[in-house]
Amino acid sequence: MAYVHHRRKDTVSWDLLPETAQAVQTGELETSRLPQEDRTRVYILLLREIAAIVGKSEPTIHKQIKRTLQILQRKYHDGE
Repeated sequence: MAYVHHRRKDTVSWDLLPETAQAVQTGELETSRLPQEDRTRVYILLLREIAAIVGKSEPTIHKQIKRTLQILQRKYHDGE
């Protein structure tokens, strides 16, 4: 018999995210005007906050964000 492993999808309510993360989601934080070094700092701070909230490591959160962006790019380019 084949073993099928189902991954559990962890979700967190937007209400639990700090205001800085919510600002990114709603477009209130304009990072495009910041120098690259500052954008990197903002991203690292957000990673730390998200990791603390969901109880995962920063590298894990970074990888999840990267994979999500790749999926969104593929869907966008495929016209979905």
